[in-house]
Amino acid sequence: MLNYLYISLLILSSGLLNAQNMTSQELIEKWKTQEINQTIEAEKTYDDLNLNYNPVVYEKIISQIRKIQQKNYNPRIQVRLEMYEVLKDLRITQTKLSPENEKKISDLFQIAASLKDNQILSELYALYAENSSSSFENNLFYIIKSIEIQEEMGTEYFPKFYMRLFFAGLSYYNLSLYNESIRYSQRSLENLGSPKEYLGIYVLNMDLMGTSYFKLHKIDSSFYCYNQIYNELIEYNQNYQNYKEGFDKYNSPYFNTWLGISKGGLARVMIAKENYEEAIPYLKYNIQQSSIHHEYNDVAKAQNLLAEAYTKLGKNQEAYLLSQNALRNSLKTNTLREAIQATKALEFHFKQSGRYDSAYFYSEKKYFYEREANRAINQSKLLSVTNRLQHEKMEKTIAEAENRISQQASTRNLILIICALLLTILISLYYRYRKQKQIELLKLNQKKVQAEKNYLQSQEIIKKSNALLEEFRKKIIQNNAVIENLKNDHQNGNSNLSELQSTTILTKEDWVNFRTQFNKVYPNYYYTLRETYPHLTPAEIRYLCLVKLNLRQNEIAAALGVSDSSVRVTWHRMRKKLEVEKKITPDEFLKKFEQEQLLNQ
Repeated sequence: MLNYLYISLLILSSGLLNAQNMTSQELIEKWKTQEINQTIEAEKTYDDLNLNYNPVVYEKIISQIRKIQQKNYNPRIQVRLEMYEVLKDLRITQTKLSPENEKKISDLFQIAASLKDNQILSELYALYAENSSSSFENNLFYIIKSIEIQEEMGTEYFPKFYMRLFFAGLSYYNLSLYNESIRYSQRSLENLGSPKEYLGIYVLNMDLMGTSYFKLHKIDSSFYCYNQIYNELIEYNQNYQNYKEGFDKYNSPYFNTWLGISKGGLARVMIAKENYEEAIPYLKYNIQQSSIHHEYNDVAKAQNLLAEAYTKLGKNQEAYLLSQNALRNSLKTNTLREAIQATKALEFHFKQSGRYDSAYFYSEKKYFYEREANRAINQSKLLSVTNRLQHEKMEKTIAEAENRISQQASTRNLILIICALLLTILISLYYRYRKQKQIELLKLNQKKVQAEKNYLQSQEIIKKSNALLEEFRKKIIQNNAVIENLKNDHQNGNSNLSELQSTTILTKEDWVNFRTQFNKVYPNYYYTLRETYPHLTPAEIRYLCLVKLNLRQNEIAAALGVSDSSVRVTWHRMRKKLEVEKKITPDEFLKKFEQEQLLNQ
């Protein structure tokens, strides 16, 4: 599986244009960012390299950046630059990391750690795990570390997080932990979203899940996965314009190879269900397409399946030849699983034909391959991954603790050295503080005395103003009494109208004094009325102020120099302006107004 996996990924990412688009300065600008979007910016530079690689332009750009680094070294740019070079080598060679590049990435771990930047460290972990020739458990360790960091920071800041999840699933598969492999492949597909986003990774995940389900004897689930691959490839071939990747990225070798693999997966399920005749054409197509494109691992897998079908159908000679070929093809790619299957079939064939020496020969080979496979996927190695992760966390905790202890010791020594000086300063500051507080207390007492004095003065003013208002009120009441008497005398013929009219009107000076004293007793009352109801006339405001003094209607009429009926008309007109209910009295209106304006008078 590994061989066609890497070839598939490289085919997906291949493509040559005339020149790289990004200049050295643009690369540096994107590489030097320390923000959380740094991975997104870096991925743009890698995509530019991948799509637009030109060896002449590339060498020129790298030379320019190295000269800039010599003058003004930046460790962050250095890490990005060397990652860029590693990715270029992977693109050219289309193989895993060379020993030199593995060493380069290992050295970059230390630089990234010194930057104290887990984000760039997680990118290095992923680059190493996804391209290293190291052991399965070692790659699993680094890819899980990368996933942990990127999930903690937020997967939205890592455009190809689904690749991390896929490679974790692949590592678990290679360790024969099929349930974990399925779980990570499912998470990868969830993170990807739709196959139209990236058909290549969708197909790889489905293949990984399909073969894992088969290993767990979940035949129907395996069939579903390979059927999905087949259907999606047909859909793509008919409607490629709906997919984000262009048709040139899924050329004929890619399409036919994966179509053959999907048919091989379906055939494996058919064989498990004993539908041998139905499986044979699928497997032949699989072998044909994988052979054309030198996918020897998949050829071996399909040949083993076809040999099994022929054996069940009694075609032993055809089965024998297929098993021989399967063994040869599996050894070309060092695929132990298929080598074990082929030697097992050959051992059975020779036992059936009575050639026990040949059967013994292949039996020994089978056990040899099984030992090698077991050595590669020993469960204790998975435990070592877990232990390494836990050990790393423990080492980090210990290092942090030691750092805290060191800081505490330094702090303690510093305290001992400057203790006497601090004590002197503290005593000096204390006396200074005490004197300052005494001054502040004296000023505070002075302010308190002045405040009390001001309060008494204001109370006296309010008291006098209340008295003046009361006099004003009494004057109005007296005037009203005089008016009533004059009206009675006029009706009896004992007075004339001119004397009555001159008695009912208050002077302008009276109103000015009234307003002054009213504002002292009820601060802001008159102003708030005017601001809240700007459409009221001054006479209407005076009317409400007189209502506030609890004057009766006839007394208000006397004060305003109008008749009782005019006062009633005044309130009727005001109610319409104020848009209040008909049953509301002036007193009730003022109480509501005071509540709304928080005038607690």
